[in-house]
Amino acid sequence: RIVEELIRHCPPSQLESFSESLLLDAHALCCHSFGTFVMQHFVAHTSEAFRGRVVRLLGEQAPTIAQSSSGCGVIVEAMQRSSPEEASWLARCIALEHPALLETLAATKHGYGAAITVLEALEEPELSAAQARLLRPTANLGASRHGTMVLQFLEGR
Repeated sequence: RIVEELIRHCPPSQLESFSESLLLDAHALCCHSFGTFVMQHFVAHTSEAFRGRVVRLLGEQAPTIAQSSSGCGVIVEAMQRSSPEEASWLARCIALEHPALLETLAATKHGYGAAITVLEALEEPELSAAQARLLRPTANLGASRHGTMVLQFLEGR
């Protein structure tokens, strides 16, 4: 909580070196049950430049961060707080570079929200390709409560 309050209330000039330190450990923090809250606050209250660096890290490390229940929250926060271009880039990293990852996210308790956020950020033709992949019978999203929510989202689009 103390770190979260520092991030929220300190002026950016005082957080510069602290932010650099956070970025060095960002992968571990994203995947940690308490570190995820620090990273979510960091994404919410940092400069656009640092937020962009977090988005790039999330894209580069998507397979390991997204498979962590804690990491999914950071992905959602980053996509909601970043520019449309950065959110779209991160969505393409997850949906196109690691398509099986999107299926896995869609079927899990902590991942279905991230899957929906990814789908919201995609544009055509990537969105159609991701939808087709998720709607395949082998994706079997209807077998889980969370997958069903993703299917309902897709039907409403």
